[in-house]
Amino acid sequence: MLAAPSQDSLTTVLSALPERQRRVLSLRYGLQDGTPLSLRQAGKRLGITGERVRQIERDAIARLWRRGEPARLASQPLVDALAQVGGIARFDDLLAALRKRALPSQRPSEGLVRFLRRLDQRVVRVRTGRGEVWALRDRPVGDVPAIEALCISLLREAKMGLSMDCLS
Repeated sequence: MLAAPSQDSLTTVLSALPERQRRVLSLRYGLQDGTPLSLRQAGKRLGITGERVRQIERDAIARLWRRGEPARLASQPLVDALAQVGGIARFDDLLAALRKRALPSQRPSEGLVRFLRRLDQRVVRVRTGRGEVWALRDRPVGDVPAIEALCISLLREAKMGLSMDCLS
């Protein structure tokens, strides 16, 4: 079974943040109830603007990146799952694989997986017109043909270009 992020590791990571930042991340990624909220929805719940929610989220993620090791430990199951599938996968396929391999009580929500990606700068997201592809930044050079083949198939499907979005 693939290890899932433990509640203890998430609690440890989030404990480094002030209450407001913890609340924003919890709402945005659905860390408590599994239902992620948009910027506007989270802002409405907190009595602030969606733009302010975005700023607080950005600052919280930056703080967690600076903290380093606890965030990397919490996101390690995501990195391991990507490594097991060759370092690159469509998001839907990766999420299905994570859920299939986890114990029933540890099946991650989509919001949690997205949060883990934000925690770990080793994971890159590429958006297309038909979804997302996630990949490890430090893929071995020998895997270039696999990346190239997947990108070509995505370009054909989407009939449009790819845009790198590594930090959102």
